Amino acid sequence: MNSGKATTVRKTEILRQLTDYLSEHGFAETSLRPLAAAVGTNARMLIYHFRSKDELLTEVVEELRLRHREIFRRWLDEQQDKATEDLLTYLWN
Repeated sequence: MNSGKATTVRKTEILRQLTDYLSEHGFAETSLRPLAAAVGTNARMLIYHFRSKDELLTEVVEELRLRHREIFRRWLDEQQDKATEDLLTYLWN
């Protein structure tokens, strides 16, 4: 595996772990050192992969958005026999 691909794979794994961690622990008072420790790396490597804390958090939020969209898509697939009005009422409530 070449270095660029390995870096991308590692970043993807770190992003998955960070997303899981922040989903469970929240975003309040987030700092790089505890995040890095939670996923088995160090703050320097987080900056290497994400360039800044803001970009890291932006990517985590995007990953959460994609996960939620997939969960919602699967739920909708399971509801094919329900009327649109009933689904909208359920979502509204």
